[in-house]
Amino acid sequence: MRLTVRQRPANKLKLFGIADQLQRKGYRDKPLSTEDKRRNEAIAVIRAGGERPFATYKSRYGLARTRFMRLAKNMTAYGIEAIAQNLRKGAKFWPYTEVSVCKKEISAERFLDAIHRSLP
Repeated sequence: MRLTVRQRPANKLKLFGIADQLQRKGYRDKPLSTEDKRRNEAIAVIRAGGERPFATYKSRYGLARTRFMRLAKNMTAYGIEAIAQNLRKGAKFWPYTEVSVCKKEISAERFLDAIHRSLP
């Protein structure tokens, strides 16, 4: 199975058994059909789950733009923010904490202090 340079991405995806999940777009004097609107709504459900973390990174952590010139520094900064986000999301499953992280934002130090206080 050899891919040529001129093959469209959708055709390449079909070769590997992957469905095309690109949303359709309406153009001037050519609005979307009802079928395309339904298709876009179905894709949006899947897409929202993957885009929500990036929206959080951009709005809450100020990562809409990169701050450093080097890739390694940017990867480290984004990695640390991803760890912080996972700790915040995982805190609601920690049985010993008294702090509700889901309701309000707290600092990492306060979060870790609450965990240490609640351990037996």
